[in-house]
Amino acid sequence: RLTRLHLGLNQIETIEENALRNLLSLQELYLANEQLTHLNKNIFKGLTKLRILDLDLNNIARLENETFIHLASLV
Repeated sequence: RLTRLHLGLNQIETIEENALRNLLSLQELYLANEQLTHLNKNIFKGLTKLRILDLDLNNIARLENETFIHLASLV
């Protein structure tokens, strides 16, 4: 089971709404140094165990309401 995922420095511009949905055991997600500009409100849905989310050094200009609502375990 996957608990840690490092995707930094991959020039990711978008993440599809359901791309992370099946990563139910994920506790750490690193998306630093990407090209993200927008986060869909359901992008983190199902990641109830996620404790660490690193979005540093992105160009996020817009967050939808309730983007982080599913992340009750974030530290």
